[in-house]
Amino acid sequence: MLRSLVGSEMCIRDRLYGDAGWTDPPRSTSALAQISEAASARDVGTRVHGLVAQKLLSQYAGPGFEPELLVLLSHLMNEHGVLFHKAKPVREAATELLTPITTKIRPAAVPLALAPLYDGVSSRKWEIQAGALSAIGRLVKSKKTKVGVARELRSVIPVVSDQMSCTKLQVAELAVETMREVCGVCGNKDLAPFVEQIIGSVISPDVVGSCVHALASTVLVQQVDAPALAVVEPLLLRALSLNQTAMRRKVAVVVSNLASMVESALDAAPFVVRVLPALRASLERLSDLEAKSVTATAIQNLEQSEITLSRYGVLSQSAVEGVLCEICTAHQVPAIETPVVEFVAGMCCGLVGARAFEEKPWVECILPFLEVESDEVAKRVCVGVLESCSFKAVRRESAADLEEEGEDLCNCEFSLAYAAKTLATNTRLHLKKGKRYGLCGANGCGKSTLLRAIADGQLEGFPPPNELRAIHLEQDTQAIDSELTLLEFVFAEPMCGGLARERVVAFLCELGFGDLNSDSAGSNPGSAGEANLGAHVGLSLIHI
Repeated sequence: MLRSLVGSEMCIRDRLYGDAGWTDPPRSTSALAQISEAASARDVGTRVHGLVAQKLLSQYAGPGFEPELLVLLSHLMNEHGVLFHKAKPVREAATELLTPITTKIRPAAVPLALAPLYDGVSSRKWEIQAGALSAIGRLVKSKKTKVGVARELRSVIPVVSDQMSCTKLQVAELAVETMREVCGVCGNKDLAPFVEQIIGSVISPDVVGSCVHALASTVLVQQVDAPALAVVEPLLLRALSLNQTAMRRKVAVVVSNLASMVESALDAAPFVVRVLPALRASLERLSDLEAKSVTATAIQNLEQSEITLSRYGVLSQSAVEGVLCEICTAHQVPAIETPVVEFVAGMCCGLVGARAFEEKPWVECILPFLEVESDEVAKRVCVGVLESCSFKAVRRESAADLEEEGEDLCNCEFSLAYAAKTLATNTRLHLKKGKRYGLCGANGCGKSTLLRAIADGQLEGFPPPNELRAIHLEQDTQAIDSELTLLEFVFAEPMCGGLARERVVAFLCELGFGDLNSDSAGSNPGSAGEANLGAHVGLSLIHI
């Protein structure tokens, strides 16, 4: 048994990483099974040693052990777990295990960790409730996981606030303290003075009116984002539940003020999901014309965000797992263990749900789990998963075409990237035969990259070369041999090797290159370098 092998934390660490040679514990399934068995043993000493070993693994193991952290967290939040064990050493060891687990959680895995913690907060055992609230507080205080908690404030705040009125004093006080930490995550200076009032309104309904009145009179300066809206949401919902016309009017004013400071429609999600339906219900019950007008304006402001949010859906765990495995296979990445695939896919699902389609969080949650020697390949996998998931998550509707007659040449959607830079995502290209189109844009926006992708047959959905021949006339033709004559330059192109000389000469003459049928045409002193652009145009026309 493990207890017979080790007698202290240092011995456990030496045994795990020294004598036993567990340099990569996640791959030693028999060792994990032994530790898990020890952590659930009836003997107090053996159980303590097992919990200490789990703590050490949580502290020192690599990324491959992170899926196991969620398993450990679920076991701790179980009502048959060890946080309320009758033996004090077991309870203390279990409480200490929570710290490294919450410390090692990466930002994108916060939603996965919150699920078992929510179960713990709603447990019938106050010891588990206290442990879960403490763990949420540590996630909030950690610089690494604070970003992940901020994305989940809409779900965190109701769970924590429900325990502020718990009959168990220790749980209620801890809930208030955790709620204070959670509300501080939003970082909005305009709302900071109201945090204590918002927290107080949960416990005492008498504070609701004064807090809403103060918010309605506040001039907002700082941009408002989703975390800030999530902090205010419970207060406004509670105010709307009061049967007071003046209060409902003030709530509408607050909503309009906040909505006007929201830069991205995606940040309005907390209000669109719960506040918007409540405002609509309030509008139906109002009889005061002025209050109805203010409420209607607030609803109209949120409906614009609702339209934008309706374009985004959610992806199932299995769908993301399929995307991850497909892209890894395409880039010849070694097979990833199933628990790790499920863990990474779960993190990606959370990012899709939060509409977080920036490259950085996706790289952070995928890259550490890829066993590849090339950083470039690993980066391409991360970007590929991001682009595929973002494409699948957007609900696309056929955009209304301009009233143009003619047959379609191309009607497709594409994404375009150059090196590590994304130039276009889910962009529509609709061309008609016989029409002329101009491509305008700033330097570096991807005009040449798009044209080159079309010419090389790399634009998904564009007609293939056997249906439509596309020629890209480069701005500059580099590295042309200045010793070549014009005709030699043309026939040096492999595609022109089989063309009749008379046809080539005729085309070039039409373009103004003089009489190429003269005796000196083969030794024309006018080199290809001097006729750079014209020869290139002529060559391209001959291709056509």
